[in-house]
Amino acid sequence: MKSKIERELEQKEFESEIERVLRKQEFDKEFEEKIDSDYHPGALFAIRFFGNLTIGFVFYMIFNWLGGRYIYMISPEVANGMKTIIHVIIVGVALIGAITKKSPWERFIR
Repeated sequence: MKSKIERELEQKEFESEIERVLRKQEFDKEFEEKIDSDYHPGALFAIRFFGNLTIGFVFYMIFNWLGGRYIYMISPEVANGMKTIIHVIIVGVALIGAITKKSPWERFIR
C-alpha cells in the first residue's frame, strides 16, 4: 500500500509529463504554422515529397542490399515484379506524406 506522499509524488510526475508533452505539441504546431506562412506551398510540397521519396529509396536500397540476391536466386521475374511494386508503393507513400504534411516514415521507424 502506497503512502499519501508517494501517490502525490506520482501524481505530480504524471502532471509534469503531460505538461511537457503538451508544450512540445504546441511548439511543433507553432513551428509548422511559421513554416507554412513563410514559404510557398509548392516549395514545401516538393521538399516533403522528395524528402519522403529519398527516405523510402534509402530503405529500399538497404533491404535490397541485405536480401536482394536471395530473391534473385528464387526467380528473376518475381524479383523484377516485386521491384516495380515496391517502387510504386514508395512513390505513393511519398505523395501521401507530402499531401498530409506528415512523414509516414516516422511511424515506420517507431
